[in-house]
Amino acid sequence: MKSHSVSSSSTPASEDSSEREREREREGEELRHKERGGLSGKKNKNKKKKSKKEDRRYCVVPLEVGHGIEMSSSSSGANITAAAASDRETLPFVTPSPNSTHHKKRHPPKASAQNHAVSYGLIVSLGIVAWTLEAPASLDASVWHLFIIFLGTIATILVGLPLVVASLSALCLAVVTGTLTTKVALSGFSSEVVWLVIFAFFIAKALEVTGLGRRCCFVALAMFGRSSLGLAYAVALAETILGSAIPSNTARGAGIVLPILKPLLTDALGSDPVTGTEKKVGSYLVLSAWHSNCVSSSMFLTGCGVCALMAKLAKSTANLDISWWVWFSGSCVPGGVCALIVPYLLYLIYPPQQKDTRTAQQVAGERLAELGPVKWQELLTGATFVLLVVMWIVGDLAGLCDATTTALVGVSVLLLSGVLSVKDVVHEHAAFGILLWFPPLLVMADALTKGGMFDLIGSQISQTAEGFALSWPVVLVLTCLCFYYSHYVFASLTAHAAALYATFLTVCISAGAPALPSALALAYLSPLSGCVTQFSSGPAPSYFALGYVPLSDWWRYGFVISLLHVGVYLTVGMAWWKVLGLY
Repeated sequence: MKSHSVSSSSTPASEDSSEREREREREGEELRHKERGGLSGKKNKNKKKKSKKEDRRYCVVPLEVGHGIEMSSSSSGANITAAAASDRETLPFVTPSPNSTHHKKRHPPKASAQNHAVSYGLIVSLGIVAWTLEAPASLDASVWHLFIIFLGTIATILVGLPLVVASLSALCLAVVTGTLTTKVALSGFSSEVVWLVIFAFFIAKALEVTGLGRRCCFVALAMFGRSSLGLAYAVALAETILGSAIPSNTARGAGIVLPILKPLLTDALGSDPVTGTEKKVGSYLVLSAWHSNCVSSSMFLTGCGVCALMAKLAKSTANLDISWWVWFSGSCVPGGVCALIVPYLLYLIYPPQQKDTRTAQQVAGERLAELGPVKWQELLTGATFVLLVVMWIVGDLAGLCDATTTALVGVSVLLLSGVLSVKDVVHEHAAFGILLWFPPLLVMADALTKGGMFDLIGSQISQTAEGFALSWPVVLVLTCLCFYYSHYVFASLTAHAAALYATFLTVCISAGAPALPSALALAYLSPLSGCVTQFSSGPAPSYFALGYVPLSDWWRYGFVISLLHVGVYLTVGMAWWKVLGLY
């Protein structure tokens, strides 16, 4: 019985424990089931996300040449992606995905690429034909061949080949064909003008990283920022004042004006080619600032280096003494007219999208307050800037140091003080882009000048004028036109003047034109002719490299402004010189 009682009493206990174990096992299985369900749920969610990604309405396709998009040298992949995200339907490299039911698939246009191929083929074919022609008797065959390469380079740039590709390819072709030696071909990379532009970019970087450029631009905006036209006239006034003292158009434009203008556009006005807002204000202001630089360069004997060169050539060619006062007295009226008309004319034919900038003027005051007190880096950068201006004025006039040396001093001070870092310098891509495409053009233009190519052109013009027995006013007008527009094939103000000024002055005097007005007309038009291309003078690449103005617009509106310059100086200028008793 005992055994039975014990047995009967222990059986329920064991059953209870087994039931508890089974319950724990069921709970564990349920817990594991929930965990597996959670994981599978996450997987399902991920699958749904993937399917949503795959079923997006849009997808990004690779960029190809000729797809109808214009890129600045400062654009990057990250910026492109950001722009695509903000406005997918308007960008040519964003197309509907194949899975979309709301949009039709768009194919990238191929016509532009085909047109470029045809243009390149035509240029190469014409170049080969011209290469086989016999060179003029007074020219060496290598000079003739270089002239063909140079013209071909300009032609390929006009039809859309990138500047770096066109310039380096032309330099390579000149070396491979034996037209230039390697030593001569690479000599342009040591040009003082090239490095002055590059150093000016580095100095501008200091204004950017310290915030001094932003502070200055907000001050300027608060004072003159009621309208984009007012800002353009403020830049023109600054150029005119600086042009009277700084004997380098590159130092003045690329070293002083641009470092203030660039942050003014991007930070205060929100106009940046990277974000596709260059037409807002920037395109107009950059083009207006560039043409104002050309005008100020022509108004003073100290406006740019080529002015002093032409004064020396006038002395050696026609025994004319052109002092600082003679130069300015002849240019003050026609130059002043050009300085007043250029910003307004561009405002009419190349208008900004945002004309009223009073909102930005109000923001400028708020931003100045946010910047707080001036930091020591800003003070040091400002002091360096003042030092550079003084050295550019005194050093060049006194013959102590040239503009490039002065710029190098400024860059060294900024690096040694820690205001600029090596990383800042290395990442200034626009400067190194200029280093790749500007020197080859300078080398070819210089070699053509030394080879007598442009002397030949000048002599042909002189013979033609004598053959037609034209009156001196007609000869003067035609000579000025030929002199001005010949700058399309020059990459330097100095090379242009050195090659043609004396020859064209001789043509005018030989036809009976009064010597001093002829000398002044050609001298004033020389710096002004630098407006026609993006490689025609020292500061031109700096303005163009900002990416605000497309190449086609640069050439188109440069030609329009050139008509203004020639028209004003040959009408208002001649009348003013008559009042002065110069003839």
